[in-house]
Amino acid sequence: MWRNTELVRGLTLSLALLLAACAGAPQRSADPQQAESPRPAATQAAPPELPKSSSESPGAEPALAETPMHADGLEPSADTAANGSSPPMDFWAGLRSELQFTRCADEDTQSRHWTKRYAGYPQRFQQTIEQIAPLMQYVAAELRAADLPVDFVFLPIVESTYFPHRSRGERPAGIWQLMPQTARGYGAPMKPQYDGRLDYAQATHAAITLLTHLRVQFNDDWKLVNMAFNAGEYRVKNALKGSKGSRLPEPRGLSPITIEHYAKLRSLGCLIDQPERFNLQLPIIDDTRALASVELPEAWPIEFLAHLLVIDPQELKKLNPGLFGTHTPGFPGYRLMVPARAKDDLIAGLAPLPTAVSARWQRVALADPEQQRTLVLQSGLEWDLFTSINRQGGERVWLPTGTGVPKPVALSEPAGETYRVRQGDTLWHIAKRYRLRVQQLVDWNGLGKRALIKPGQWLRLRAPE
Repeated sequence: MWRNTELVRGLTLSLALLLAACAGAPQRSADPQQAESPRPAATQAAPPELPKSSSESPGAEPALAETPMHADGLEPSADTAANGSSPPMDFWAGLRSELQFTRCADEDTQSRHWTKRYAGYPQRFQQTIEQIAPLMQYVAAELRAADLPVDFVFLPIVESTYFPHRSRGERPAGIWQLMPQTARGYGAPMKPQYDGRLDYAQATHAAITLLTHLRVQFNDDWKLVNMAFNAGEYRVKNALKGSKGSRLPEPRGLSPITIEHYAKLRSLGCLIDQPERFNLQLPIIDDTRALASVELPEAWPIEFLAHLLVIDPQELKKLNPGLFGTHTPGFPGYRLMVPARAKDDLIAGLAPLPTAVSARWQRVALADPEQQRTLVLQSGLEWDLFTSINRQGGERVWLPTGTGVPKPVALSEPAGETYRVRQGDTLWHIAKRYRLRVQQLVDWNGLGKRALIKPGQWLRLRAPE
């Protein structure tokens, strides 16, 4: 595409596809439509120990390594995992019936090559798909609403394995790996304490807006649309130019990375199209994990929204990894990701509240009922509305009496200073996840040159004081 504070930790299943051709992405032109070079995906195939350079060959070993998602509602329930062998229906069947250009019937030599390689790791593939299924459901629904092929639900797998990778400077980030200028131009801004590229809902909105633009530019040629998403619109247009202004039937001179990007997309579609052919079992979709987004143009305290949703504030933040502060960013078109089961409750809870004081909600400790009534009267809230918001009771109540000024949150919190090793982790994967070097982990934790790490072991992610 033209395009970490704390990375989220604690997922039981920590296996994910790493489909990209190299680890880093070159910087691009500030013009959101013009890329300096095609952008490799955010993750790369896992080497034995040390990370490969960003110039890794596109034919590198594919992919299934430990890039976790989140310890939140995205994690499969125990019941879902136990029943994973039952025949999948609903989402997968619907997706399969709607595929337009990634069916196995559309295979060629390149895509078949990647299909076989990914199918060589069936257990990891299945575990990964189960992890990211709620996000795939959400993206598929957004694609349908935009009248785009659901085949593009595989694009964030190729880009990032649906992991919201952070980046520095003018480099791509998020599940769609959007470049900063592109993200701003298509509705995923970057603000103090907020990065729209990292938010699942906001970045998906921006990516779909971009895909809609590209479909017009390339007349619904989905191969060219995908290539332009990776390499840039004008790069692909230039690759189609023949002599004397003629148009070539196929783009010429594009990077092998861009060519393989499209092959990987089609290979994933084939695995979903005919899973039995590759001895794959697709997981049953647990509807309790479904996600939805709510438009919130005003700034609201995250803890207050979590209170209305009746979920833990940290869970809400994990569903919205672009939020770094205490409040939502507050701009027209901002989308908050929430559990689908709670979406209507949130909308109903916010409907009677005055938007003029949206950012001012705070928890207040009250000494006695008389003080409570005085503050409620001063806040301008009706008593019935106050009691409805605070129906859970307790000595601390929610009132719109704060300053409304979002408080900055440090991007390196104490919780991010250590990491507990999970099954399947390697030093290389942990270092990559937290943007560190393997040698730093070795030095900070007093590990020997050939030391092995084991599940349950704690590692420092910072140099000792």
